[in-house]
Amino acid sequence: MQPSEPVNAFIEERRREVHRLVEGALLHLEIESEDSASLRAAVNSYLRWVKVAAGAAEAGERARAANGKGAPPGRKSAKGK
Repeated sequence: MQPSEPVNAFIEERRREVHRLVEGALLHLEIESEDSASLRAAVNSYLRWVKVAAGAAEAGERARAANGKGAPPGRKSAKGK
């Protein structure tokens, strides 16, 4: 897979560039920044978004398990790492 175009959401002045690459279950992020403050903000934002996405995936798995459906085909449970 090829890296995506730079993501600069909600930023008028370009202080950082983020390239994303997804390979299977892995997410690769490359963050470039003009200064340490914007780099820290970008890293913190992406870490928070990843944590929220992982929490949502786990909640979905728990809901499916409670309904007796289990994980979708081709996907391992987050607890079975």
